[in-house]
Amino acid sequence: MKSRIRWAEFGVPRSWRKRDEVCERVRSLILAEFPRGLRVVRDYDISIPEFRGDREQLIQTVLNIAHNACQALVERIAVGDAELTFRTRVNRQITFGKQRYRLALELHVIDNGPGVPDSIKDRIFYPLVKPLYSSTTIDRSRQRPSP
Repeated sequence: MKSRIRWAEFGVPRSWRKRDEVCERVRSLILAEFPRGLRVVRDYDISIPEFRGDREQLIQTVLNIAHNACQALVERIAVGDAELTFRTRVNRQITFGKQRYRLALELHVIDNGPGVPDSIKDRIFYPLVKPLYSSTTIDRSRQRPSP
């Protein structure tokens, strides 16, 4: 499964961020939660300049995506062959909304999990839609109240 985030000027208050700072912080948090069975690969574009963004919002956004990826990797983590990759690239001449940016950071969060089930691919980005990766996962939003 591959997730991407593209941002140019993201979040307020904005301050300058080193190119790998967000990914490295998320990497350390993920490895603290999954110390065994998960390999985290860094594939950083060294040509990326410092960029402006809200550190905490960026970390939370990337952490949410990486954590979702790790939940999809539960079986592979148990076996010991799970892999999560952080890949950064520079995009040039990107338009967000109606505003054009000369440079934008592109971040890919890639895992070697099973991918999105075909049954929900057409609605994966709707609120409260998520795959259930194991029989122990309970989607409380869809539970019926007990009589």
